[in-house]
Amino acid sequence: MHTYEIALYSLIAVTCFTSYQVWQTPGLNDKYLFWVGKIRDSKEYYRLFTSGFLHADWSHLLFNMLSLYFFGGFTINALGLFGAALLYAGSLLGGSLLSLFLNRADWNYRAYGASGAVSGVVFSTILMAPGIMIFFIPGFLYGILYLVATMWGIRTRWGNIGHGAHLGGALAGMLIALIWDPMIVVRHPIMTTIYLGLPILFLLVQTYRPVWFFQPEVFWNDLVALFNRLRTPSDPSKSNIRIVHQSGHRAPVSQEAIQAEIDQLLDIGHQNLTEIQRRRLAELSRNLDE
Repeated sequence: MHTYEIALYSLIAVTCFTSYQVWQTPGLNDKYLFWVGKIRDSKEYYRLFTSGFLHADWSHLLFNMLSLYFFGGFTINALGLFGAALLYAGSLLGGSLLSLFLNRADWNYRAYGASGAVSGVVFSTILMAPGIMIFFIPGFLYGILYLVATMWGIRTRWGNIGHGAHLGGALAGMLIALIWDPMIVVRHPIMTTIYLGLPILFLLVQTYRPVWFFQPEVFWNDLVALFNRLRTPSDPSKSNIRIVHQSGHRAPVSQEAIQAEIDQLLDIGHQNLTEIQRRRLAELSRNLDE
């Protein structure tokens, strides 16, 4: 038996053992699972890692461990034992941190599972070997479908699934793989751009301009305003495109869209808002009162 096989089987065995022990020991689950309130207020940062060794039930455990079994060997062969261990731990941490950020206003949000770490392993494998077949689907296509479904799950909070941990783990796994082997960008430039750019763009919009998701006209208004600010014609009076910042007028935004964005910011919690978000909240409140 090769060293990488021993390491992989050991990780699977430890995860199965700890999950089973938690099922058999009342109270142990709450002590080690991912819990926003305990991490944020009580500084119990160990939960960012220990939650990856707990699972809800046998089906949850089986799915994650089978995925780790099928993809883990490739990751260890490609990155070496130390590199694969770093990727697994980094993906677990990345998934927990993104989940913490997305749910920071929900003190009682709790979760567990190795899904973030496993997502990192799966996506690093796809990035290094996009031709791999996953459930009879080409790896590069499977990855795009997975990312879109995960982002949709974050937006809609669909199902009892930690979509944030999945996305954070996938991003962390790909970044670590790229740091370990930068030539991946040269070999697969388009796929690397899509796989990293799509979720990063989604997270920026989700954080700073979530109204774009359900008010497309606001997106187009913002896009035109940005274009007009960047454009500096020699004779604005002859321009076919209205210069928004010169006229002082913006395309109207519905009261429902303004209220929806305010609600998004309030859900985060005023004490957790950045300075930019606070200024935006004040601006929206003024617009709503007018």
